[in-house]
Amino acid sequence: MDAGLLRPLLALSLSSLVAAGCSDRPAAEDDCPSRPSPAFALTVRTESGAPLPADAHIRVSASGGAEEFDAASPLASPEIAFCSVDGDGGVTTLSCKLWTSGAAEVTVTAGGYEPIERRKLVAETDPCGIKTVDVKIALRPLAAE
Repeated sequence: MDAGLLRPLLALSLSSLVAAGCSDRPAAEDDCPSRPSPAFALTVRTESGAPLPADAHIRVSASGGAEEFDAASPLASPEIAFCSVDGDGGVTTLSCKLWTSGAAEVTVTAGGYEPIERRKLVAETDPCGIKTVDVKIALRPLAAE
């Protein structure tokens, strides 16, 4: 084959290979985690780091329904809010994995603290699906009257 004809073909082949490696197509299934992720990782604590009161309560509302979590009496079989109580000698943090298919609303109450009412959480996605969003809530003491 003529060398003058070979150079343009080689250049065209190389540019095609480079372009193929730089596409905006979604990730292949093999590039995605094998397990789904919760939409939100919620952490609730007090601003000061003091133990939460025993009546700490979380309500999660999402398209799949609503669910409540009490620190004193956790649900035996949750469907949306999978929460755990963390702390030595008292509840210092409530940690929840919220399994929703999109947005959610969270209400948090605890005796002696300002309530967090209907905080809207916005889900994030990528080509593999739902990405876990970290949500941290720090409760403030009620103002003295």
